[in-house]
Amino acid sequence: MTNSWQDFTESEKQYPEEIAKAKIEGFSTATKGLAELLISELSDQGRLRSSLNTDFSFRITLVSPLLPQYRFKIMEFGYGVNMDPVKYILEAGIDGELFGADWSLDREKQISNSEFINTLSLVFASKTFIDLVSGLMKVAQKKTKEL
Repeated sequence: MTNSWQDFTESEKQYPEEIAKAKIEGFSTATKGLAELLISELSDQGRLRSSLNTDFSFRITLVSPLLPQYRFKIMEFGYGVNMDPVKYILEAGIDGELFGADWSLDREKQISNSEFINTLSLVFASKTFIDLVSGLMKVAQKKTKEL
């Protein structure tokens, strides 16, 4: 009996969470340790609450080690086993700045795996994101003076 199956090879696409990790590398240094970006995988319960409906879902959160109670969700993203498309939902202010002031409830967007890095660049260069980081740095800096 002959094998009728072709030889399969593993996809060469990058994991979107690895793309995001590479993109945020150095962020903490750039903010003098006052702010950090965390990438966390959503739990099963978190995935159920998310409107992404993807097999693998993640969240990028802006935090400060000096303000443990502060967490600001920048975006959620996810993908299926084929890693394409990458679905994402941005924080409303960033979404409005980049894509217009459409405040509809369904802000989910889809892009190719290869376009994901460009989207992250736009998000992190947005005035809304920069203002959030600058404000968080100021509040965190005040906290260091109080300690």
